[in-house]
Amino acid sequence: MLLDVKNLCFAYAKTNVLENVCFSMQEGEFWAIIGPNGGGKSTFIKLLLGLLKPQSGEIHFTSSLQKSQIGYVPQNTNHNLNFPIRVEDVIALGLLKPQSLGFKIGKHKAKIHHIMEELSLTHLAKKPLYALSGGERQKVLIARAIVNDIKLLILDEPTANVDVKAQKDIYDLLIKLNSTLGIIVISHDITLTLGYASKVLYINKYAISHNVPPCEIHNTGHICEIDLLTSFGQNPAISTKDSIKDILRVSSGHSAISSPIDSPVSYPPSKPTQGK
Repeated sequence: MLLDVKNLCFAYAKTNVLENVCFSMQEGEFWAIIGPNGGGKSTFIKLLLGLLKPQSGEIHFTSSLQKSQIGYVPQNTNHNLNFPIRVEDVIALGLLKPQSLGFKIGKHKAKIHHIMEELSLTHLAKKPLYALSGGERQKVLIARAIVNDIKLLILDEPTANVDVKAQKDIYDLLIKLNSTLGIIVISHDITLTLGYASKVLYINKYAISHNVPPCEIHNTGHICEIDLLTSFGQNPAISTKDSIKDILRVSSGHSAISSPIDSPVSYPPSKPTQGK
């Protein structure tokens, strides 16, 4: 067990955002957290990171996982074009300890260069961050997050504002890293994310909804935990407790069920297919 969340509740002022969330993660798992904007995904991650304090409930990390071993990649933001920080310096920031006034980069060069080689960033080492493409910047931020020998990597919308090829490159990289790290990804791109994740947590305040590929669904309160049974590219279907097997189409927290088809599902669907 890497982490265990029990009956987690949180509210902003009088607005409940999360209620009785239960979640557990084993070492080496790749979790996708999906749901509509405002559904509580980012709040859940901030609670895991200790940036917010829950009103009630518990978050337990395994004794072998220290907070310093959790890497975090926030949503991609615009970079100040007047701040010429180089790629290797950005990665070095991942080694800076909390409350530290700085460190000598020389003693860490071997580790920084190793990470750049692993993520194919060596040729960009001396370039300023603002000169990179969106996909390249995200890889640099991932390198910064993992350079400190972490065990859990959390990413918030890692493929936002990057092109299709860069999206695939980023997820291919995450699959590679998943051989040694647990990974949690928040994403609005359901079709892409479910092609790579092994498990899915759907969060939408109090609503539950589910989405593509073949899976067995377990409803737990306001959260839906999905074990994906097949790999990306196979036909989406749902196996529910009442034995209904269907494609599940999702829009803003609402679901409409239709029969399985032989061709891949386009998202969003044009017209719902009638059940057999």
